[in-house]
Amino acid sequence: MQALYNLLPMLITLVGMADEKLRNTSTMPIELVALPDKVVADNPFVAEAVAVVAEAKAA
Repeated sequence: MQALYNLLPMLITLVGMADEKLRNTSTMPIELVALPDKVVADNPFVAEAVAVVAEAKAA
């Protein structure tokens, strides 16, 4: 029982490392796609976001 208690910090570390690896490989950035031109023209905030995304893609 003492051995399991002593291994607890290592177990927590390994589970955390596995969780972090899975989070990094499964989380992808959200992109703006397929917005109608009318929506972009009507909303200046959306137009600004589309411009920022287009600039980032060009870089």
